[in-house]
Amino acid sequence: MSRTFADVLYDLQFVRPKDAAARAFKSTEEPMLSLVAEQMAAGKTGADQVIVSPYTGEPYYSESYKKYKQIYGVGIGKVTDRITLNLTGAHYRSLYTRMKGNQVEIGSTLDYGVEFNKNNPELYQLGTQLGQDYINDHLEPAFWDEMKKELNK
Repeated sequence: MSRTFADVLYDLQFVRPKDAAARAFKSTEEPMLSLVAEQMAAGKTGADQVIVSPYTGEPYYSESYKKYKQIYGVGIGKVTDRITLNLTGAHYRSLYTRMKGNQVEIGSTLDYGVEFNKNNPELYQLGTQLGQDYINDHLEPAFWDEMKKELNK
């Protein structure tokens, strides 16, 4: 039996794009948190500002630390002169997301992360380019996959 255009229009009233968007977001949470962690590992906030220490208000990466990072690498788990939460990955693993209305909140379960966020309000936000990459590469394809599921119910 073939479907009419009226059948399709009738079925569309049951499509729930908001539910599809929530499922798409949940299924792409890990890539988002990975991008935030990479951004943090590069010493940047979502506003493309230098991360500052919650204790001194000074840039988190000193000039000597930057040189060391240039030699040994920037990123999660790279060699540093001391063990830090960033090196062990504890700070990155503590990241979480939650929906607050139509907004996504990214935060840390560590007291250290909360302190860092006080001095760096955009710390856990994705920068413009990384945010766009996340949407294009992860969220949008997942959303359309979820919408197809909604339409095929």
